[in-house]
Amino acid sequence: MEMSLVAYGSSRVKVIGRLPLRVWRDGSSCLLDCRLVDNDDIRPILGRKACIGMGVVVYQDNDLLNKPETGTAPVNAVQAQDKVLSKEELVTKFPKVFTEGVGNLDGEYKIRLDPTEQPVQHAPRWVAVALRPKLKETLDDLVTQEVTAPMTEPTEWISSIAVAPKRNGQLRVCLDPKELNCAIRREKYEMPTIEDIATRLPGAKVFTMLDVRNVFWHVSLDEQSSYLTTFQTPFGCYRWRRMPFGISSAPEVFQGKMHELIEGLTDTEVVADDFIAVGYGETYEEASRDHDQNLLAFLERCDERNVRLNPEKIKLRQSEVLFIGHVAFVKGLQVDPAKVRAMTEMPVPTDKAAVQRLLGLAQYLAKFLPHLSDITKPLRDLTQRDEDWVWGSTHQAAFEKLKDEMIFKGQQLVVPAALRRELLEKTHATHVGIEGCIRRARDTLYWPCMSTEIREYITKCDICMAHSEGQAGEPMMQHDFMARPWSKVAADLCDLDGRTLLVVSDYYSNYIEVARLSSTTSRAIIKEFKAIFARFGIPDCLVTDNGPQFSAAEFSVFAKTWMFEHRTSSTSYAQSNGKAEDAVQTIKRLLTKYKASEVSEFQALLDWRNTPTAGIGTSPAQRLMGRRCKTLPPVAGSLLQPRYSTEEETRRLIGAKERQRHYYDRQTKPLPPIRIGEPIHMRLPGEKTWSAGTYTRLAGPRSYEVQVGAGVYRRNRKTFEECGHSGLKSSCRGSSS
Repeated sequence: MEMSLVAYGSSRVKVIGRLPLRVWRDGSSCLLDCRLVDNDDIRPILGRKACIGMGVVVYQDNDLLNKPETGTAPVNAVQAQDKVLSKEELVTKFPKVFTEGVGNLDGEYKIRLDPTEQPVQHAPRWVAVALRPKLKETLDDLVTQEVTAPMTEPTEWISSIAVAPKRNGQLRVCLDPKELNCAIRREKYEMPTIEDIATRLPGAKVFTMLDVRNVFWHVSLDEQSSYLTTFQTPFGCYRWRRMPFGISSAPEVFQGKMHELIEGLTDTEVVADDFIAVGYGETYEEASRDHDQNLLAFLERCDERNVRLNPEKIKLRQSEVLFIGHVAFVKGLQVDPAKVRAMTEMPVPTDKAAVQRLLGLAQYLAKFLPHLSDITKPLRDLTQRDEDWVWGSTHQAAFEKLKDEMIFKGQQLVVPAALRRELLEKTHATHVGIEGCIRRARDTLYWPCMSTEIREYITKCDICMAHSEGQAGEPMMQHDFMARPWSKVAADLCDLDGRTLLVVSDYYSNYIEVARLSSTTSRAIIKEFKAIFARFGIPDCLVTDNGPQFSAAEFSVFAKTWMFEHRTSSTSYAQSNGKAEDAVQTIKRLLTKYKASEVSEFQALLDWRNTPTAGIGTSPAQRLMGRRCKTLPPVAGSLLQPRYSTEEETRRLIGAKERQRHYYDRQTKPLPPIRIGEPIHMRLPGEKTWSAGTYTRLAGPRSYEVQVGAGVYRRNRKTFEECGHSGLKSSCRGSSS
């Protein structure tokens, strides 16, 4: 029966199994009924029954109400954990904080003016007739809340108002004090930056966002300042008793008040009217507890200081939240996808105002665009007053380059969340394996936690799991390093689904070429080799096994005519032609998996050839042809330009071969030398017992000819032993006598 556990914070943990487990404590044992979960972040937990059974918890007889007082009865108290509060319970617990109305912070703000500026009185601004009843209702409500007051006496400064409808149908009334702002001497208060906050958020696992209601109205104006904010309406003059929206000094004044509000609180940040409370911990449960403590402390402070928050905008216990235009999550802050989308979907500007809007949005994302100033220079020049409006090719190129910078991280395409699943499926369509898929994705794509998501996706792929490799066999024998592509290639035949394939692999680039054979004769194989050599050139050396097709005289003539060296490997020892054998296994896995999906075998080969190799950083196609090939997932055009191998790439290839040699040598030991004519023993094909024989000549590196009975065999040194170094010494010599 499937069940789940409910953790602290109401998060559910899926149970994947059940296990009876006997444990010991202080010399006594207890059989526990354990539940297994697949989550490394959750620590093992003992339940009530387990604690009692193991003696970790002992109930005391504390029924003091029904027992006579003796003065010696032990009293044990258990402090209950704070209950995890829901959004509704928070609103109920702090009714004054989340009520409608206007908050009121301590102190009054005094507006200071430049004495050299002359007062200005605006003429009444016309308000649409349809809005006037709603405006009068709003003004009366502001007077009732003591936010404004009617004015009957004359005043030196009179400003206009700006009226705009809200989403909820109400009206927003703001002061439009253009001339007054020129006279205000603004307070100098350092506003928090996104860079400051970004350094403090990484590692937080739980977030809550809170929004201040009627932001600036929390700050009262002194009497003299109140008269400076007088404004005209169709219903007479009013003055602001609270700090109005619109005056230039309001943001700094309010930010200072908010920093005073959170002073002494931990893990709480504020920018303007947005608060964020976070929680840290090794596990989600620890982070949730830390978060709840921080959140409750902040709400209690708001209750003490008469701050009003908007209950409709609470984002409670989120794994990521939108904060000051960025997404806050466990790794810190990242750009808001909505702003990137707004930039990429923005049409070509048709006037200077549109260019200015474009530049404003781009400037907001400047921290993520290191070359923004250079890119936007033609656009900025176009906004100059003395510059005529002419949208030319230079401006179009800058516009398109700016959009590309939005969706590319360097040369990697930044994938929005909505498209990640689709591109993940395309990247994995040919089932190149977990690490190969990750390397391929990293080459052209980017999104946060991409490797983790790819790994989780592929581990659930039935096709990949059904055809995953078993334990690694013995490593392949080392060959000399080739300094250039297609200098030395290996080939072998492969039977798959009734088809015979010729598989050719380049030692330098690891590029694999596949050809379907009409027959397995030397003539048919030579025909395909000629076609492959016509595409990539004639190699210096071709390594094959000792199959009859490759041992035929016709193939020897082909090698001499086309002027390449033909080397053959030891019979019955596939590792001696390991490059070809490895290529055959790769092709078999690749083409077997493609059949289980809806991808063509040609797309499977294309994707594999363009998947970067671990430890090298480039793909087989890049190392052979000096360029990437275009594949289905989108790729920057600059990545498709030719780029030929560098000394760094050669160094990595040599390093990879040295690592192969290192790990190979860890599992082997030097074999003693053998002299011609010495007796040996080996197993003949199809036999389980050893047969005696004689070593006759060296046929190649680690390849020997041995005679057993009337037959002559070519074998790798590993497949036979000297009789003098074997436990079968006597029987071996006896067989040869």
